[in-house]
Amino acid sequence: MFTGTGGSGVNEMPSRHSEIMENQCVYCHMYSVKGEEKKRIELLNKDPKQLKGGHTFEVDKRICLQCHDEPDKLVSEWKKKIEKLIKQLKELMEEKPDKLSNSYKTAKSNYNMVIYDGGTGIHNPRYAEVLLRHGIYSLTTGKAWEK
Repeated sequence: MFTGTGGSGVNEMPSRHSEIMENQCVYCHMYSVKGEEKKRIELLNKDPKQLKGGHTFEVDKRICLQCHDEPDKLVSEWKKKIEKLIKQLKELMEEKPDKLSNSYKTAKSNYNMVIYDGGTGIHNPRYAEVLLRHGIYSLTTGKAWEK
């Protein structure tokens, strides 16, 4: 999802983050406390390893704040949009009688890609939206492989 590849019937669409974050996944999921911040934490007798990030793979939002003023708001907006599209595509797939058609397979593949990535689109919201919209398009028009 992060690299924007592997979807059915859509062009590659790497996440903007994948283009600017040198260490990609590690950049957010293994954030480490350094320098003055580490000293402050140690003075409070807290173990820096107990913080989010590090080897827990949880995202520490301090990394987001380096570029985004309101990361929680952004994530909330993405989630709302993606969850709405997931629901719409899921309903269409459940209604589709021919589960062996190319249009169904395209929709299901794109749906699964978003769901297996956590279902929020967080790793590449633009790509998640395009995948889901193309799945919806495939099921409503019967045109599966067109880009």
